[in-house]
Amino acid sequence: MHEKENLRESSVRGNICLLEDDKDIADILQYFLAEEGYHLDSYNSILDFNTRLLNSQTDLFLLDMRLPDGYGLDVCKMLKADLVTYNVPVLIMSAGIYTDDFFEIADGFIAKPFDLEELLLKVESHIQPH
Repeated sequence: MHEKENLRESSVRGNICLLEDDKDIADILQYFLAEEGYHLDSYNSILDFNTRLLNSQTDLFLLDMRLPDGYGLDVCKMLKADLVTYNVPVLIMSAGIYTDDFFEIADGFIAKPFDLEELLLKVESHIQPH
């Protein structure tokens, strides 16, 4: 049993931290990205996100723009100002129109609704292979 768990852990392509308040979108991303070999930690509010245990193994932050308690771009600014997470790529997802501000702060933008294959390409382009 432990060998299977160790094999699964060693085959993880990357660790993604997701901040998304829409449960359906979070569930779809959880399933899809797990099938592609990624481990996903999912949070549905900024408060929930801020109480997470800091994981130095996070390879990518995937943040929704509009959340019940704030904005993903503000979370991105916080992550980029933190010495632990400043160099971890951040992708912002939004159904709204994006501005140049996104690219001054975040590492990329994903328009909603998104195509899963296009999202995967963006994720893969920002995560360094283990």
